[in-house]
Amino acid sequence: MKASDVPVIGLVIRTGADDRVYDTAMVVGVLLLAVIAALGRTMATEGLVVAYLVGFSGYIVYNGLTGGGEDAEATGTRPGR
Repeated sequence: MKASDVPVIGLVIRTGADDRVYDTAMVVGVLLLAVIAALGRTMATEGLVVAYLVGFSGYIVYNGLTGGGEDAEATGTRPGR
């Protein structure tokens, strides 16, 4: 079974930004909200949120500096190549 076979995940992959890391970050963000709703606001959930935001923001900055996402190299869509 592939991730694209799972109903909600498959929809995200098919309609996403053709970047697996970005798609994964979107799904993890929703799951993180569910964890916060279930557990409440604690130091642990705040730490998870900070880690998520740092990772997601870092990935966006990285893409901006390198000119593309994970799939840009494979598809030849990276600018300047």
